[in-house]
Amino acid sequence: LTRTNGTVAYRAEYDPHGQRLLEWSDVSTNLDSHKFTGHEWDSATNLEYAKARMLSHNRGRFMRPDPVGVRSTDSRRPQTLNLDSYVNNDPVNLIDPGGTFAMPAPVCGVTIICDGVDINDTLDGVSAKPPLDGVFVPEEPNPESGGGLRGVPTIGKDDLIAALEGLSAGCVEFFGGKETIAARIGEIRNGRFKDLTFIDMRSQGSQAIPNDPQNRTYQQFWDQRRGRNSTGGAMVLHIRGPEPDKTIMLGPGFFDGPGTAFWLRNASENWGFTDLKKFQDVALVHEYMHILNNMSDNALYQKWKAEGGLLLSRDVYLGGESAAISAWISKGCPKQ
Repeated sequence: LTRTNGTVAYRAEYDPHGQRLLEWSDVSTNLDSHKFTGHEWDSATNLEYAKARMLSHNRGRFMRPDPVGVRSTDSRRPQTLNLDSYVNNDPVNLIDPGGTFAMPAPVCGVTIICDGVDINDTLDGVSAKPPLDGVFVPEEPNPESGGGLRGVPTIGKDDLIAALEGLSAGCVEFFGGKETIAARIGEIRNGRFKDLTFIDMRSQGSQAIPNDPQNRTYQQFWDQRRGRNSTGGAMVLHIRGPEPDKTIMLGPGFFDGPGTAFWLRNASENWGFTDLKKFQDVALVHEYMHILNNMSDNALYQKWKAEGGLLLSRDVYLGGESAAISAWISKGCPKQ
């Protein structure tokens, strides 16, 4: 760190896990309390407070297992199976702002725009460029498994049902109680929503939309609604006016994660997303609610706010109502 006149006030050198090799400051400068990882250092324990758990830079690992548990693991990346490891033992390329999720380290310094990715990315995963490499590694499409990725289960009704079954107590109460949720699940299994369709845009986007008056592919519809090269999370199909069809399209951002900018803001602004699985569950519930209520994001936002939901102002998130809704569901549907 330097003063305005250019003289050095503080200097430090670290190994990749954050262990101090050298630290110096002039007599009038306090030693920086935020060290190599960016987490606050506790001088009494020589540990760093990483929000969800304490980090030992000397040992190069967290002091307790990931509170998210096995849901944070990925069989394709063996290092994630060690629940005590810091950033999957790759501190050169990855960071962990909240103690629960390893993600690529920004390489752009302190700025609003990082390598073409706006730090104010919308909550549903729309990004200026595809997610940065380093955490989730997409594999080649496997047509033999219904268009999904090789080794990655295809998303379907069972995943939506699991997301509804896993709703927080606050959301269950807000959406009508356990009996109502059970009735909704019954509709998905054998009722009016039994023919829900899920489209994996990574491998099925080139398919033609059935009965589309404009003869578009799913990718063409996606590009018209989201913009070309968007890596958004999820979106419902509606080709017959404002009424949603029973089709949920899942973009690359749904499978690979919404990108570095999202996780940085999630950690700093407490959006409530603990891992990729929760991000996916919220996205599925969010899009299902569009179909269930036959409403746009704006209409859902107004409806739930009028019913007592503590939804933050749409202006808090550049994603508008869509982002505010997702954050509200992620936080457990708090009431006013």
